[in-house]
Amino acid sequence: MIDYILETTGYDDLYYIGFSSSTISFWAMMNYYPAYNDKVRFMVALGPVATMKYFRSIVRIFVPFRKAIQKMSAIFSHNESFRHKPLYGVLGKIFCSKHSPTVPLCALGMFMLAGWDPKQLDKRYDYGKKQNLVRYGQRRPPEYFPEKVTAPVVLIWGPNDKMADKRDAALLAARLPNLVRSEPVNWRLWQHLDFMWGIDANRLVYSRVIHYMEQFGGAR
Repeated sequence: MIDYILETTGYDDLYYIGFSSSTISFWAMMNYYPAYNDKVRFMVALGPVATMKYFRSIVRIFVPFRKAIQKMSAIFSHNESFRHKPLYGVLGKIFCSKHSPTVPLCALGMFMLAGWDPKQLDKRYDYGKKQNLVRYGQRRPPEYFPEKVTAPVVLIWGPNDKMADKRDAALLAARLPNLVRSEPVNWRLWQHLDFMWGIDANRLVYSRVIHYMEQFGGAR
């Protein structure tokens, strides 16, 4: 994707804005394809994920069933998270619209997943031991090291994020050699999904991203 963008635009480098799992992809890419460090002028990580020592989401209870979930994901979602399907939109309108009597249950589910914030509501991949042997030549997926990310990085994290805990963000920040800044969103209850759906995401997050893009807009 990066090569396609650069080839199409004629630019030598680009900005990489990643959220959640796409930040993991970035750390891994820079480990296994380090030449891409020179193709990224600047990287902003929203809700950054690297270590999961302090991961607090209810998703943890599903870890023992990950193999079954992976199989179901391959069948129904083609290994994509939150894959768009018209049916999901219909169900959302029925059960999670503003005036639906079941909207508190929808909100509770999201808050248990990502963190409580009612005012804002409006390693490489592990394929399992067998497939890891086929793909990586070892039973566990290879580790990647943030120390190999030499592109400039800003981390923006939520104080109430259960999926990308601020303590994990601090561990990541300490390992990035070209860290520009690690900052919290200026909202005490900001959680993981607020980066996408928060009413104040434009004011509190996206404006900060644009600020950093302008700061790094000159030639390297």
